[in-house]
Amino acid sequence: MDRFFEEAAEFLRNCEDALIITHQSPDGDTIGSAYALKEALYLMGKRAKVICQEEFPERFHFITETDEHKCEDFEEKCVIAVDVADTALMGDDVEKKYSKKVDLCIDHHETNKEYAERTLVIPEAAAACEVLFKLFEQMELKLNTRIATCLYTGIVTDTGCFRFSNAGIDAHVIAAVLIAYGIDFPWINRHLFDVKTKKRIELESYLSQNIEYLYDDRVAVISVTKDIQERFSMTSDDFDGITPLATKVEAVQIGILIKQKEENKFKISMRATGNINVGKICATMGGGGHAKAAGCTIFGTFEEVKEKLIKTAGEYL
Repeated sequence: MDRFFEEAAEFLRNCEDALIITHQSPDGDTIGSAYALKEALYLMGKRAKVICQEEFPERFHFITETDEHKCEDFEEKCVIAVDVADTALMGDDVEKKYSKKVDLCIDHHETNKEYAERTLVIPEAAAACEVLFKLFEQMELKLNTRIATCLYTGIVTDTGCFRFSNAGIDAHVIAAVLIAYGIDFPWINRHLFDVKTKKRIELESYLSQNIEYLYDDRVAVISVTKDIQERFSMTSDDFDGITPLATKVEAVQIGILIKQKEENKFKISMRATGNINVGKICATMGGGGHAKAAGCTIFGTFEEVKEKLIKTAGEYL
């Protein structure tokens, strides 16, 4: 067993009363990882609880609201972070309380800051859930349908339903193994990628018509200000999954979503095509992620933030 896997496995075997931290703006990978790990620890006879700076999106309630092991009334004795490359991604409150207390971090981001006492990171893995699957496999931990559902959700969301370039051989093989546990993968795929509310369809239509194209259509920018959120009676979290709209036009190499969180705070998501590495672009602005999908947070007025992003993308190109 690899030393880092062995260290993580040994820690999980001996830990008690675990607190599992997810990143803010939670996606399927951090949620799937957290609840798969919580279920695994329960099967090992241990208590665990999951926290997040923000509420979990409704579309992932099939995981978060079906947890049969609530048991959250205890003082944590260890802290584990999943799919969290940097303590800044935990959110201000969680970071302030736990940034220096993380005993183990399980992740797949090459930009991981190695802030935890122990770190298990596989940058070539498609998702943190893929790393967790391999860890469970090496621990010879028997999975159940719930764990398989959680792990599949993380892998399928981080690979865009296996459409992204990070969906390698391991991701496909692991997905096949998880499907064998009887998970309802057709429902998961449709629920996460196809089913949308009428309001969401109207929103996407509006945003598609208002995409800004720059640098000979190589950069596409989608802006979601508070005004737009109020117009559609939606919160900023309801706009998750919008970024790929910016890369649907053939010439686009960099798709940018500017999503306003507060008056002078904007969450930026980027997607890339071809040989572009948006992880490097976001890293120059205090963020990070993967070559094809990354993000950061920028403070300032909308005009200032937009100008900075356009200038940075242009310099990179």
